[in-house]
Amino acid sequence: MSGDTLAAGQYNWPFSLRLPMYLPASFEDQPYGRVQYFAKVVVERPWKGAIETTKHFTVLGMLDLNTDADAKVSSSPVVRVEI
Repeated sequence: MSGDTLAAGQYNWPFSLRLPMYLPASFEDQPYGRVQYFAKVVVERPWKGAIETTKHFTVLGMLDLNTDADAKVSSSPVVRVEI
């Protein structure tokens, strides 16, 4: 590897991210709504276009909407948050 160029092959960039302690747990209950989490990676290649991939993951948290009866009450539209 020299400068900004990577040699052909596979690369791994391990990372970690500390999520907030009281993040709502993943939740899905039709037709009431859902809380989903995902990580999105974009590798920009000016010569050929970007490569994107998304990986969904489950959060098991202190605030478990699956056990909260009020979570099934209809509310506002979906809010999407990207981390």
